[in-house]
This record gives sequence, structure tokens and C-alpha cells, in this order.
Amino acid sequence: MAYRQIAEHHIGTGAVPGIQRFYRCPNRYGAIVFQEPLSGPSARLLVTPVYFEGDSEDDYRVLSSDRATEGRSDDLLRPAFVTSQAEVEALLDELSRLPEEEPR
Repeated sequence: MAYRQIAEHHIGTGAVPGIQRFYRCPNRYGAIVFQEPLSGPSARLLVTPVYFEGDSEDDYRVLSSDRATEGRSDDLLRPAFVTSQAEVEALLDELSRLPEEEPR
């Protein structure tokens, strides 16, 4: 596991709010994972790949296929709905294998 969870926040109001988790890889890539408030087989997780430009959980930019460069998969950089934590972990493992970006 080449990533770590750096933050977790409850999103929304009501008896069962959604959960937003921030994950960061050593190469500065990571993901924001939003877990819908539903549980059971219909629950989904929205995984948004990001690149951390600083040390804070708030210092990131959202990646998308229009910013893709050579050596990166467009699908890997697009936000995606998944249905299990195992799928989240697989995406994070892929992100952790990308080369760190050159400073701007």
C-alpha cells in the first residue's frame, strides 16, 4: 500500500451524512473519495484523482483527461464511480506508480 489517508470529513446534514476521505501517495498523486450516505449494495464511491501541490490536504488540483500527458491513462485521471473500497485501493495503487510531476 503506497498511499495513506490524510483526512476524513462528514459531508451533508441529516442522520447519515456522506463521508469524504483524502488519500495521498508518496509521488504527490492521490484521490478524494466521496462515499454516498447510502449503505448496502447500492452505495457508491466517487473517486476524484488529484495532485497535491503542497503539504496541506487543501492544496491540490483535480486531474482530468484534458490534462493527461504521455504515459498516463485518461481513464485513471477521470473521476469515476466505484462500488467497493477494493476498487478505490486499486486506483490508488495505479496513481502511486505514476512519476511525480516536475515543479512548475
